[in-house]
Amino acid sequence: MIFLIMSRTDARAVYGLDDAIERSKRYKAAGADLIFIEAPQSSAELETIHEAFPNTPMMANMIEDGKTPLTKTEDLERLGFNIVVHPNAMTYTQTYAEEQLVKTLQRDGTTKAYKSQMITFPKFNEFVGLDEVNARDATYAPEKNGTVSH
Repeated sequence: MIFLIMSRTDARAVYGLDDAIERSKRYKAAGADLIFIEAPQSSAELETIHEAFPNTPMMANMIEDGKTPLTKTEDLERLGFNIVVHPNAMTYTQTYAEEQLVKTLQRDGTTKAYKSQMITFPKFNEFVGLDEVNARDATYAPEKNGTVSH
């Protein structure tokens, strides 16, 4: 088992980048394995963080319309960011799709015009692994293990 301590500071937004870096240096000195400075506001700030922690694993948080500029994973990796998260991308995408679907339903009273934007029933079942779930369920079915009562 690997145990990893990640430090996080949101100090950048309130006290500035220098303060966030100093805090993170103290966290590292106290035993943090990974540094996460929330909300650097430019590519230059990402570079400054990298320079402050050249041999320390770091995390970058890519949030659409957040403070940190959306940056390609390979560019972040070059800057020493070992973990890159996109915590809201699926939620934002799903919410947008749901909004469009609701508008279609309100306008048309049916999903027919929106169907090309939907996954099919068989593809959905494949995506969620329904065949595997059903196979596992069958393995533990009462009639398989002799626990069926009449």
